Amino acid sequence: MQSVLKVIFALLICIVPQFSMAEEITATDSIFKTAQPFYSWVLAHPRIAMPSKKERAELTKFMTPELIRLMKDAQSAEKCYAKITPKGNKPMMFEGALLVGNYEGATEVAYGEPKFERLSEGIVTLPVTLVYIERQYPKAHRFRAVTWNDVLELRLQGNKKWLIYDIHFSSDESLRTLLKGFIGADSQRYAVPN
Repeated sequence: MQSVLKVIFALLICIVPQFSMAEEITATDSIFKTAQPFYSWVLAHPRIAMPSKKERAELTKFMTPELIRLMKDAQSAEKCYAKITPKGNKPMMFEGALLVGNYEGATEVAYGEPKFERLSEGIVTLPVTLVYIERQYPKAHRFRAVTWNDVLELRLQGNKKWLIYDIHFSSDESLRTLLKGFIGADSQRYAVPN
């Protein structure tokens, strides 16, 4: 029985791709070359709902073309919903900070360690803890600081650069899912009286 287990274990080692520590270190460096400037951009634009054409152009340095296209399509849908929503009703639109899991945005970020479970597929995840400080409250007040965890999903683009493919919010929703749902939504169902 032990010899059978040893053979199975040996086969698993051969089948499951193994990555060297050097490959993970190189990937980690490249991942942070995307994540850090991305969150610098996000923190500099704290309450952005739907990025404008200019802002999407800036985000192309950090995000996959597919994710940028979804944001463009969602902005087009937002404009369409505004046109077709009956007068007196509020059209369906994005409000609050789109790129972090908190309406007010974030004022700081702390990074976890990249997870390499799907590196063979060219996918890595990076957990992040975001913080929003409400400065109207004194230090140590229970409403002053809010923290939450998001997870960046990055994909290797042409063996050159890691780009953000999706952002998984602490609400169990992701940016891609949110954008796709918005694009395909029935705007009349979501229009609400003012």
